[in-house]
Amino acid sequence: MKIFEKFMRSNKLNNRRLFYLLSVFALFGIVSLFVWQPSAEMQDKNESEWRIQNIKGDISPNDAVPATRIPSITVSTNMGSGFGTNIQNTVNGVGLSSLSLTATHAATIPPNSWVSATGQLTGTVTFNLGGIFTVDSFSFWNQNGGGPGANGSTGIQGVAVSTSTDGITFTPLSGGPTSFAQVTANANVPPQIFNFTPVSAGFFRFTIQSNYGDSARTGFAEVGFNAVSGNVCTPSATVTEGDLFPGGIVSFGVSTGPGSVTVDHVNAGTGLQSLTVVDAPVNAVVNIPAFPAGTFNPVVVTFTPINPALPVSFRLRAASQFHAAFIDVHCVITTPTPTPPIP
Repeated sequence: MKIFEKFMRSNKLNNRRLFYLLSVFALFGIVSLFVWQPSAEMQDKNESEWRIQNIKGDISPNDAVPATRIPSITVSTNMGSGFGTNIQNTVNGVGLSSLSLTATHAATIPPNSWVSATGQLTGTVTFNLGGIFTVDSFSFWNQNGGGPGANGSTGIQGVAVSTSTDGITFTPLSGGPTSFAQVTANANVPPQIFNFTPVSAGFFRFTIQSNYGDSARTGFAEVGFNAVSGNVCTPSATVTEGDLFPGGIVSFGVSTGPGSVTVDHVNAGTGLQSLTVVDAPVNAVVNIPAFPAGTFNPVVVTFTPINPALPVSFRLRAASQFHAAFIDVHCVITTPTPTPPIP
């Protein structure tokens, strides 16, 4: 409550009488409704006061510490937004001491966190990672003692975490958390770090089931996801005759690269008409991009190992109007690639 009183005092009109009244109201715990009314002037005026401190979080040496934060995540919710907050505040790093997965978070105020619309205590928050990544942990900063609820009561308590590769079908995250801790502190707050078996995902979803007692709204400050860095599979590919007329092997050029297989129809005939995955891939999520039927341009198929420590195998079928080829892809050797820097 003191954080929100301070935030309010620095941003309301410089009328001493109003300042005095609001300060008195804050002591009786009824000012929080007015505190979360941010404006551009309020944010500018408080920039120095709320400046992020470069202080390390209190991370146990026994914890697995994530290091590669996935950038450019977008987020949506069915819970609305209250007090002028924006759900994008939860993935943009505002309020953190650095754009990392072990940073500390300042007191939660409207410009650096998100709270739901009034009365929307439960619902879903969905994170779009911007691509398929192998993720083995995430860092989470709950709504803290900064408010709007006292002692972190606005923060998420019960939660179910699920993942998806297409944003449509979600699967419960094996080993994922079922609750987040209440955070009563209001400055330099370290994250909770949750580790789990690596999973290939393009989307994460939090299904929020309860908070810590705020009867009006639920919220949190930030989340960051850790991509497993290091090994990208460079496969071998074996091409055999398909199930149409003979000539499939010579009709298609096939080459491989890290995490990819390129199929290139010869510049004659009816071109590449279809390219599909035959049967279920083993330990891989396979992505075939859209292409015009009959193309003579190369088509690059990408894939992501579900578990980078295990082999990958899948079969592709490439076909023109008259010829087809089967492409058996296997990966048992991995080659390290550098992790791109975080912007």
